[in-house]
Amino acid sequence: EFSPFSSQVRLLVQVQPRLRPPVALSISPTSITLGWAPVMPNDPHFPPPSQYELERAEKSDLSRWTLAYSGTSTRVTVNSLRPGASYGFRVRAYNSVGWSEWSAVVPGTDV
Repeated sequence: EFSPFSSQVRLLVQVQPRLRPPVALSISPTSITLGWAPVMPNDPHFPPPSQYELERAEKSDLSRWTLAYSGTSTRVTVNSLRPGASYGFRVRAYNSVGWSEWSAVVPGTDV
């Protein structure tokens, strides 16, 4: 029971959904074009992403990730890859709730 001095607090917890891994759309000897599905929340109170980050790492050392892209597109061409090398890629999204977890890593992609 509430008194006249009581107040109710409504707590809304929002968690940024994890993206599916990026998909290779085209591959050349020194570049790869990747795409991923945008986060489209079903909850109208959940803000859509305002930014994505894509990281890459050589398959031989998946502990050394480097930023390959930061922006609003869900389709990106990553250039300056070593011919014959195998890479892993992962993506995450940002909105006013914060950063999502990284997607699963795309299995080694040879260029």
